[in-house]
Amino acid sequence: MATYAEMIQQYESKRRDAERRQADAKKLAESYFKSLEAAGLERMTPEQEEMSERLLAKARDAKEAIGQADGAIKALREAEAEDAEADKLSRETHSTGVALPGGAHTVEPGKVAGNLYGAPVASDSAAWRYSDSGRPAAVERGQKFAEHAEARAYAQRQAEQDRLIAGTHGGLAQQIRSLSTSGAKDL
Repeated sequence: MATYAEMIQQYESKRRDAERRQADAKKLAESYFKSLEAAGLERMTPEQEEMSERLLAKARDAKEAIGQADGAIKALREAEAEDAEADKLSRETHSTGVALPGGAHTVEPGKVAGNLYGAPVASDSAAWRYSDSGRPAAVERGQKFAEHAEARAYAQRQAEQDRLIAGTHGGLAQQIRSLSTSGAKDL
């Protein structure tokens, strides 16, 4: 894909060509009109009028091409300026107030992490607890999820429903088979 500079250069070249065509057409038209005046004709013949109209049309077409090239050059320069501004803005940096990595904020293997980037750190002292019951709300460090009191309570609450599903369908394979042969496939 061409760059803005290359495209601007192409349109500037087209503009110079159009200026040259316009100057040549004007020169030919003036020369033609002077030769008609020198011949002393009071009126032009239809062929002479057609010839003068073709010469003037060439000059008008060249002038229009110059205007189009100027418009394209202007639009390309504006787009180039907008892109340069957007590029400049995209390279700006703004401080968030967060400390950069390094120093006391760097976590190294074998060392205890401090307050990394202002985020709270896990501690061994405070445990998350339910306010109504006081029981632990989160799995503690080194504890299996299945050992957590809330996970065990949930499993006990769901045990009857799980037993009914397993009793009705036997297992996962029979449950899938029953779903695939019933109307559930149309859901």
